Amino acid sequence: MAQGLWRLFFLLRDRVRAIQLSDLKRVAVERLLLANRTLGGYLPIDARQRVPDARRRTPRRLADEHRRAHAARPPGQQCVGCAVRVAAQALGRSQDGNLVGAWARNLDLGRSFARAAEVDAQLMALTLDQVNIALRKYIDPSRMVLGVAGDFRD
Repeated sequence: MAQGLWRLFFLLRDRVRAIQLSDLKRVAVERLLLANRTLGGYLPIDARQRVPDARRRTPRRLADEHRRAHAARPPGQQCVGCAVRVAAQALGRSQDGNLVGAWARNLDLGRSFARAAEVDAQLMALTLDQVNIALRKYIDPSRMVLGVAGDFRD
């Protein structure tokens, strides 16, 4: 529960318990559309598949990405990453568990899903220049701590 204070867990629990069946039915009719459902599965494999040299390449790729953000680019390009994030958020909000969690957070914060639509619109309006300016201003790779976890046996 990465929502801040541990007491929020109990507040969230109480708010979820207070939700009425009529509220759930109303939201289900509005949000749980057949077109929004996703089905996934896990297919185990016999042999392990590893990305060669991932432990050494990850920090280098992070540094390369930061250098690319500092490179000159044509002005006014749309931020593709922002559009991808908005699409991922929309997909996430179509999943039952995520929808209930978002609904409970909105109740706790006293806001509606209209706020999510506002944020999505703001993200879609960002240009690549604006994202890169923020990246340069707030992210300093020399101050980052990168932890890489995994089974790195050769």
